[in-house]
Amino acid sequence: MERVGVQFQQENEKDLKDEMDYLTAPPKYYPAMINRPNLGSRVLVKRNVSKLIGPISRELTSWQEDVRVRCSQLLCVLVLHAEDGLTQSLQDLLPAMYSAARDDDTRVVDNIVRASELIAHFVKYQSWAKLVIPTIEDGPHYGHLTVLGSLIKGSPNEYIKEHVNEICKLLSENYICCSRKKKYQLELTKCVKVLCEKHDDGTNNSTGYCLFKIIVTLMSLRAPDIDEEETSKVLEDLQSALNLNDVKDKCGQLLGDEACIFLTILSHSEEAFGDNLDIIGDILTKLLNNEADAEIRLKTFYVLSNVFERNISIFKNATNIAPFLEKLITDGIIPSLVWRAGSTAEAIRTMAASCLKYTFMVTPGVEIFSSESFLTEIKSRLVPLLISLIEDASYHSRQISIECLLLLKSNCSRKGVWCTEDLVKIYPGTILCPRKYGPLIEDCPKEFKQNHFKVHHDFIIDTLLTHFDDDDLDVQEMIYGVLKQFAEINPSELSDKIEKHKPLLEQKKVVKTYYKY
Repeated sequence: MERVGVQFQQENEKDLKDEMDYLTAPPKYYPAMINRPNLGSRVLVKRNVSKLIGPISRELTSWQEDVRVRCSQLLCVLVLHAEDGLTQSLQDLLPAMYSAARDDDTRVVDNIVRASELIAHFVKYQSWAKLVIPTIEDGPHYGHLTVLGSLIKGSPNEYIKEHVNEICKLLSENYICCSRKKKYQLELTKCVKVLCEKHDDGTNNSTGYCLFKIIVTLMSLRAPDIDEEETSKVLEDLQSALNLNDVKDKCGQLLGDEACIFLTILSHSEEAFGDNLDIIGDILTKLLNNEADAEIRLKTFYVLSNVFERNISIFKNATNIAPFLEKLITDGIIPSLVWRAGSTAEAIRTMAASCLKYTFMVTPGVEIFSSESFLTEIKSRLVPLLISLIEDASYHSRQISIECLLLLKSNCSRKGVWCTEDLVKIYPGTILCPRKYGPLIEDCPKEFKQNHFKVHHDFIIDTLLTHFDDDDLDVQEMIYGVLKQFAEINPSELSDKIEKHKPLLEQKKVVKTYYKY
């Protein structure tokens, strides 16, 4: 081709004189590390490009693999020689490139990507966009996105930066960015990555939101065999293009979208969670409604439990934690603790109880209930449900329900609304879990220490002494600690009971160590 170009240049020296004298420098943004073909070969290709495009377009979709590979290589060479002379032929060439970008042979795809990048170096944005953008608007397949991403990547920033927002808005449309197809997601991810690179401070402010929406949508609908890091890395790229506050703002804007997108945002929100409690609370009320999809409710509780484990960071900037948690407990958690048949309902009860536990533990030094009257109302609704959950088929539910009762007791004691009636209701349900007795009877109401509660005292002491009979020294140590606590409630009754059990305890060699009453 070089020899042909030199010969053509010599034979047409008169016609090419002006170009030889004045157009010696390459275009402003000529691809780096590429030697520009000589003038003669470039002019020769430009004059015949319309004749070459038709055959190349046909052969790019040939049934013969080798022909497709060679033809895609030829396309790269053609673009390099034709430069901006390819502009008028793009309408005929692009459909073939879209199809070839979906080729099973990666060599063909790589050449299409390379050709697209080269086209964008030579053909101005306005020229290729008026052909590509309407095609994307009609509903793209992943081949369209492959070509689009490569065109964006190859376009010099100076020429495309004013149009980044236009492309981002289009790709963020639900019918474009919401897809579960693996290859489509991968190519859309590549588009977002190059758009992040083209984004700068002068770009329209909505660009960041559109990119953020696409990334979060991709993370939410991610195909099972796509590594989460594929999209998480792009989110990091966006965070480097925007500042952290901008990303927090985007969370607030996007929280109202579909459930899966919302839950993905929640999982990655960090400080933005506390900045948007009002919005989050309203959406959670809808997602956790008993009429909502059971799988979504289950996933919502799961995500919330994980989020609340990071309580210090998510509530760092929050100013209205109590109203948010009160609404979550009354409208979301309590209705989900009610028994319903089925394995999914059982799983929802377990996750709702888990979420309640983390709600009670939300953050050190923060009161999660605004008033004593509200806590009293919540207690009256929660206690029967949690006691019922102690008998649930799920072992995990039983354990969590006891933990929730103890945390509820702790909150009520601190607010001064824990009474003897509450203790009497709760302790029988925890009788099979003596490890929890210590916190339960700690700081018990004065009324419970009176003699007319002797029946309850007898029952508790007998149960503890039965567990004291255990051969496990750790269990004995733990029961011993609880018995010392109970000595402050009814020491005389405890002493009498120990005397009655003394022969059995001596036989088990327990009294030798612990009989100090």
